[in-house]
Amino acid sequence: TEWPDQGDIGSCVGQDGAINMEVQYTLLQAISEKYITYIEEDLSAGWLYHWSRHYANVPDYMEGSTNLGLMKALLKKGAASEATAPTDNVSPWDPPAITLEAEASAALHKISSYWNINPNPNDIKATIFNRGPGGQPTTIISAYKVFMSYKDAYIDGIVPVPQPGERFLGGHSSALIGWCVIDGKEYWINFNSWGTDVGGGDDVLGTDYGIDKGLFFIPFDYGAFFNNDFWLIY
Repeated sequence: TEWPDQGDIGSCVGQDGAINMEVQYTLLQAISEKYITYIEEDLSAGWLYHWSRHYANVPDYMEGSTNLGLMKALLKKGAASEATAPTDNVSPWDPPAITLEAEASAALHKISSYWNINPNPNDIKATIFNRGPGGQPTTIISAYKVFMSYKDAYIDGIVPVPQPGERFLGGHSSALIGWCVIDGKEYWINFNSWGTDVGGGDDVLGTDYGIDKGLFFIPFDYGAFFNNDFWLIY
């Protein structure tokens, strides 16, 4: 599976949803005979972006979506495979065709419920640590405000805390996959959807996962800029 790259489309909500769903099915495979034959496949970020916009009532002239719209899309429609609903990452964006094949694929990848997580760091940690299928560690869906200084993180992935009066660029959704300590400060590890030309990886974490770029590290004291927008899917 290639690292997700949304290109110049504001489809981060769909990307976040696809990443988290792929993680959930991989975790289910590890604990349930029902999923023992599950074959890893790419799920369509474009499909989820389209349906999240539908359930969030985003007008056609606007870009973006909401994580609550994504929750409703995963619950009501499910996530189609990339093979049946290819994702468009080039502007102007075209939604994937709503075919019977895509609908059938999506019906196989639905959630049964979702939960808005308390933004307290201890609650977020507990959710990531053991709220996955069978009590396994899992990922969560998150969204936060992005300011001009976020671009400083393109080199190493370490996101600075916005300063008062700093220019607001918009919102962004991406998967939280854990946390780490960098120079004595705690950060959320963010699996981003901007490809592997920006961000950090093993060099920042001191690991050997084969990740050169693509991760972003958001400080715990980013605080209110997270919008209390953390979600766990079941």
